[in-house]
Amino acid sequence: MADPAPVAAPAKPLVWLCVFMLVLTLWLTTRGWHNSILGRHEFRQLQTATTAHWIKAEGYKLDYETPLFGPPWSIPMEFPVHQWIVATVSNTLGLPLEQTARGVGVFFLFALLPAVYGLAGFFGLAASRRLLVTAAVLASPTYLFYSRAFMIETTALCFATWFLLALGHAVRDGSPRWGAAATAFALLAALAKATTFIVFLLPGGALFLWLWLPHWRARATAGARPWLTAALGAAPVVFAAALAEWWVQHSDKLK
Repeated sequence: MADPAPVAAPAKPLVWLCVFMLVLTLWLTTRGWHNSILGRHEFRQLQTATTAHWIKAEGYKLDYETPLFGPPWSIPMEFPVHQWIVATVSNTLGLPLEQTARGVGVFFLFALLPAVYGLAGFFGLAASRRLLVTAAVLASPTYLFYSRAFMIETTALCFATWFLLALGHAVRDGSPRWGAAATAFALLAALAKATTFIVFLLPGGALFLWLWLPHWRARATAGARPWLTAALGAAPVVFAAALAEWWVQHSDKLK
């Protein structure tokens, strides 16, 4: 007698769990919306807020001002991707900077979830099980805290997660379009916060090897393009590293 087919886990409870976590996260992250940013990590929050304030007031420039230590006021740290976004949204909608920064952070927290869902698909998880992975992300107090802080972390995390997803599709499918997307997200992640991007290089390398090895093993097969897929995986990292290095050299000269 043949073994019985495995019984699939019911999908509906996992879907409702994910919906519940989405609603709960939205409720939790909007509590105390007008609270002061003088909580934990207040120095870093104030530094980011000061930079965004002067970008909003003085306009966009590479040598952005952070008036802390005296003239000429420019002591650039990270490339101001997050600060530019906050200043632009604040100017466009006419909202205060603090609340705009919270809204931007919460937006990027939710925006990284489709990338997490897609990454889980590389491991053969059913759709409902992928929702469980996204729900686990929303269960992290760390992610919730930093999404509300006037800091760059959630923005950089979102870009880096989408970089991983695009990298996986580029290598697995040999897709130049996904390769271009991976390059764009890698550049944004490296500029927003280089140390976050560096941390993602380890899982990115593991994902690359796992998805590229089948192309290498099939290299003798007609139509196999292992070197194209290798280039699609390497190019985003090379371009992002070069741009990040340029910014470090430029900002260090000013400091």
